[in-house]
This record gives sequence, structure tokens and C-alpha cells, in this order.
Amino acid sequence: MELQFDRQQDEDAVYDEDAVATAILARATTAIDLLKTTRAAAKYNIEAAQAKQKCQYDIKRQKPSFGVADRVLRYNRQRDTRKGGKLNLHYDSPYVVADTWQRCISIDRAFRVAGDELSRP
Repeated sequence: MELQFDRQQDEDAVYDEDAVATAILARATTAIDLLKTTRAAAKYNIEAAQAKQKCQYDIKRQKPSFGVADRVLRYNRQRDTRKGGKLNLHYDSPYVVADTWQRCISIDRAFRVAGDELSRP
């Protein structure tokens, strides 16, 4: 009975070490080139997706526009750094805007609106 994969034939076979080494080297360089092109394609896709997301975000995002004498709520930042205080308010009661700059506003504490509720979004 003759086997399909005979051990005797495998032992008798002579391999050319140089040919095997060059074949391995060729496969490795092919894999490295494929990896480089795949990484470049992934980088391009990531940049394209980020640009698309930024465009969609910018369409919906509006810069806050505050004017002098507008009533605003001030965020209570003490809640972020302290434990507890779950019942503390997220925002302080309405203030009146005294002055505006490029990206900042000045709240005049003297003009704090007392007892007046401001609708929250």
C-alpha cells in the first residue's frame, strides 16, 4: 500500500537553502509593503472621517452670544472637585452680563437678579 505523503520521499528531497532564504525574504518584503500601504489607507480613511465629523459638528454647533445686560447662569465648579454635594445646584442664580470681550464675559455680582427664575435649556 502506497501512502500519498510518503516519509521516504520527504527525507530524500534536497532543499536549496539559498532558494528558501530568498523566498522567505521575498515574502517578508511583500508583507511589509502590504502593511505600509494598509497603514497609509487607514490613515487616509481616519483623516477623511475626522474631517467629515468636524464638518457635521460645526454645522450644528453655535457659539454662545452674550450681550451686555443679558441674564446668564453661572456654573458651580465646586461640585466637580468636592465629594458629596449631590443636592447642590448645578448653576447659580441668574446674573447680569456687565461687559463682553472676544470669548469672555464679565458678570457683575452687584447686579445679581434676586428671586427671579431663569428658564434653563
